[in-house]
This record gives sequence, C-alpha cells and structure tokens, in this order.
Amino acid sequence: RFEVDGGIKNDTIGRAAQAGANIFVSGSGIFAQSDYAQAIAKLEQTLHSVDLPIIRPQRGRILPPHHISFARNAGEF
Repeated sequence: RFEVDGGIKNDTIGRAAQAGANIFVSGSGIFAQSDYAQAIAKLEQTLHSVDLPIIRPQRGRILPPHHISFARNAGEF
C-alpha cells in the first residue's frame, strides 16, 4: 500500500496513481469546492481514467482497490 496524503486534487490524483499510490487523502481538493459530491465524483472519474501500473499480489494476498479518504483536518483521523 502506498498513500499520498495532501495535494490530491483533480490535476494530481492521476500522476500519484501512476506512481503507484493506491490510497489518497484529499482535503482542499474536496472541501475548497462548493459541491463536495461533484468534487469526489471528479476525483474518482480522473482516477479511473488513467493507465495504472500492474500491481501484483504479494504472497497470495489480493491488494485493495484504490481508495480516496476525505478529511477537513488531520485531527479527524
């Protein structure tokens, strides 16, 4: 698992995924927008439209799908 926490916006999520990230934490990429649901949908659409590297399971484990987390501040976790 590789998490990117911060700086995840519609114009960066694809590059992070191509670099191998599969967990994304986005704050201002969502909460700076007026429509949170639309911001999340755009992030997911961008994520699913990029060519992702092939991630091979290690020791028979199935790796989780990409995941986007949302937090207004670090204290929420």
